[in-house]
Amino acid sequence: MQVVKKTLKEQLKENEELLKTTGYRYGLKELKLKNQDPTVYEAVWGMMERVCEDACNTAVHVSASAPMGEARDACWGILSPTGEVVCCSTGIIGHFALPPLFMKWAIEQDYENDPGINDGDVFECNAPISAIHANDIYDMVPVFWEGELIAWTFGVGHTLDVGGITPGSLVMASKDCFTDGLTLIGEKIAVNDKFLKEYERRVMAFTRMGFFWLLDTRARVAGAHIARAGVLEVVQRYGVEFYKQIVKEFVEDSRRYAQARIKAQSVPGRIRRRSCKDVMAEGKKVIFTEQDKNFIMMSGMEMTVDKNARVKMSFDGTSKWLPFGVNNGMAGLACVATCVYCNMVGFEYHNSGSYGDLIIEPAPDGSFANPYNVNPFASNGSSWAGIMGFMSMGYESFSRLYYSRGFVEEVMAGTWHCPGIDIGGTNLSGIYVVLVNVEMVPGAIGARAIADGDNTAWGCIYPNADMGNVEGLESVGPYVWLSRRLAVDGGGKGKYRGGLHLNSSYMIWPSETGTFTLTDTGITNRVPHNNSLYGAYPPPIIKQIIGDGKAHKKLIDEKKEVIFGREDPRKPGLSKLGEGNYRLTEAPILFPETLDRYSIVEADHGGSAGFGDPIERDPKLVKEDLDMTFTTLQTARDVWGVEAHYDQGLKEWVIDEDATNKRRKELIDRRKKLGVPYKEWWKKSRARVMKKDFIEPLQRTLSEAMSLSPKYAQEFTELWGLPADFTF
Repeated sequence: MQVVKKTLKEQLKENEELLKTTGYRYGLKELKLKNQDPTVYEAVWGMMERVCEDACNTAVHVSASAPMGEARDACWGILSPTGEVVCCSTGIIGHFALPPLFMKWAIEQDYENDPGINDGDVFECNAPISAIHANDIYDMVPVFWEGELIAWTFGVGHTLDVGGITPGSLVMASKDCFTDGLTLIGEKIAVNDKFLKEYERRVMAFTRMGFFWLLDTRARVAGAHIARAGVLEVVQRYGVEFYKQIVKEFVEDSRRYAQARIKAQSVPGRIRRRSCKDVMAEGKKVIFTEQDKNFIMMSGMEMTVDKNARVKMSFDGTSKWLPFGVNNGMAGLACVATCVYCNMVGFEYHNSGSYGDLIIEPAPDGSFANPYNVNPFASNGSSWAGIMGFMSMGYESFSRLYYSRGFVEEVMAGTWHCPGIDIGGTNLSGIYVVLVNVEMVPGAIGARAIADGDNTAWGCIYPNADMGNVEGLESVGPYVWLSRRLAVDGGGKGKYRGGLHLNSSYMIWPSETGTFTLTDTGITNRVPHNNSLYGAYPPPIIKQIIGDGKAHKKLIDEKKEVIFGREDPRKPGLSKLGEGNYRLTEAPILFPETLDRYSIVEADHGGSAGFGDPIERDPKLVKEDLDMTFTTLQTARDVWGVEAHYDQGLKEWVIDEDATNKRRKELIDRRKKLGVPYKEWWKKSRARVMKKDFIEPLQRTLSEAMSLSPKYAQEFTELWGLPADFTF
C-alpha cells in the first residue's frame, strides 16, 4: 500500500493540533528511541551538535565581515520540514527562534508550489516576518532524501551595511521601511546550489558594501551546506525513519526539561514589570521633521506561570511605535523569549523545545513591539533598542521567581545596556567600510544573589560572547584601538554589584576622515534602567566622548601620551586634552558626524544590574574593587558606606571598620529622615497624576500606552483611584 505524503501545510497543521490536544510536541507522550537506547540517543544528539558547530567554525572564516568572523554574530542550525529548530550552533542564541517564523510564513504562503522548494535552493530573508532588523540576514537550505524534504538547515549572520538611509549596522535615523535598506522577503536566491546573478547584481547596486553582504551570504550558505551534509550523514548511518523520529524526540525532550526546571525552581503566579528608555532627539540633526522631539519608550511585560509550569508572556502597557528604527514585531519578541529561556530555563538542548510551553502574546497593535497592523511601514533598522528592555525584564522576572523558591544561585539581576556605535571611513585596503563596535556585545553579567556579576563575560543575546580580536577588527575597519579597560563604577551598586563593562578608545586612522553615529541599542541617556533587584541601584547612564583630531595630532607630533581612559567617571580622562578639545555625547546621533583623522571616540559600553542594598556589601569586596581600581573612594563612601585610606607602604587600600560602621549608620539615619510612609507617598503622587504634572514626553507615552492597552489603562486608573475615563 502506497503512503500518501502530506503537504507541508498539512504537516504544520497536524503538529499544531497535536501539541494543542495532547500537550506534547508532535503528540509524543513516550520518547521511544530514548527509552530503547539512551546511549545511541545521546550519541546522535552529539553528532548533530558537532555538525552545527562545524558549520559555524568553518563558515565564519569564509566571510570577511568582522561581526561574523570575530564576534560570531551568527548562528547555524537544523530545522524540521515544518521549521521547528532541532539543533543549533553557538553564536547569537536569539537568532535560532526566527527561522521557524519564516518557515511557517513560507508554508502558509504556499511556497511548496510557488516558487517551489527543490534540492539546491536557497531562500533568504531579512524582513520583519522573521528578522530582527535588516542587517540580520537568514538563509534557509532544504534537505532532501530520495525526493522527500526531511529537513532544512539555516545560517544567519549580521552584515555591515544594507543600504539604509545612513551607513552601517544600526540604522536608527530611518522612519519607515522604505529607508531601512535592501529588504528580501523570503526570496529564492540560488538554484542548484548556484547563486542567481540578478540577486548578486541587486545587492551590489543597492548597498554601500555589497561585497561584504555577498561574502557573508557565502559564509551563511556554506555553513548551511555543511549542516546539510551532516544531516545526510546521520540519515545514511541510521536510516531516514529513525532520523525523522529522533529529531521530534529531541524537541519534545527539551520541552520537558524546560518545564521540569520551571516546576522545580519557580512558583506559580504573576509578575509585572515596566521599563522605560529615552530617545532624546529634540534639537539634534534629524532627517525627518517628526523625529525632532523627545520620546520615552515604555516596555510592559507580564509573565504568568500556572500550576502546570506553563508560562505566558504578554506586553500590555507598551507604548506606541516611533518614527525611528527602534520598532520590532513578533520576531523581536521571539528573540527575547529564546534568549531568556536558553539562559535561565531550558539550556540542555537549544531547539524549539527549549522554551517549553511558553505562550507569547503579541504586543498591543500599534505599539513599537507590534506596529505593523497599524503602521505596516514601521522601521526596524535598530530594533534591538526595544528588544533589550524586554529581555532584561525577562531575566529579572525569572530571577525573582527562583529567589522566591530559594534557588538563590540561579538569580541574575537583569542585563547590561550598551550603545550602538558605527564608525565609517577608508580601511587599510583603501575600501570604504562602516564598522560597528562588536566588542559591546560581551557585556557584564548582572549581579547574582550570592556574588558580584562577572565583567565583560556574557551577552544577554549569546552566553559565549566574544568581543573579537582587535587586530582582526582593525584589518577591516577604518579606525584603530588605543585602549581597552574595565569601566570604573560601571556596574549597578548593591550588596553585590553588577559586572563591569569596557571603556574603549578608538582613533580615526588610517582614514583621512571618519563618520560617527551613535544609536540607541541598549543605551539610556536620561532614564536609568530600573532592572536592579532588591534595593540595588541601576547601572549608570552612559555617555560617549569625542576627542578633537587636531589636538591628538599635536600630541602625536610631540610624542606625548595619546592613550586615554575614562578613569574616574566624574573626571573623564580625555579632559587632559584641554578645554574645547573633547565633548560628551549622548544617543541618538542620527545623522553621521564627520570626524577628522586622529579624532578619538571614547566609548562607554554599559554595565549590568546590581542586587541587594549597597550598605550591606561586605567591606572586603569594596576593598578588592578599590585595589583593582574598579571603584573610587568617593563611591565607596557615598554609596557603600565604606571608609578607607590608601597605605603607601602596603600599596593597597585599608578599610577603617569603626569609621565604616559610623558612616553606614549615618546613611541609614539619612534614609529614615528622607523616607515617607507609602500612604503619604501615594497621596502626593496621586495628586501629581491628577494634575498631569509630568514632562510632555512622559504624558505622551502614558497616553499612548493607555489607549493601546485597555487592560493597562484599567490597572493604571485603579492603582491611582482615578475615574475610569481618565486620560492624559
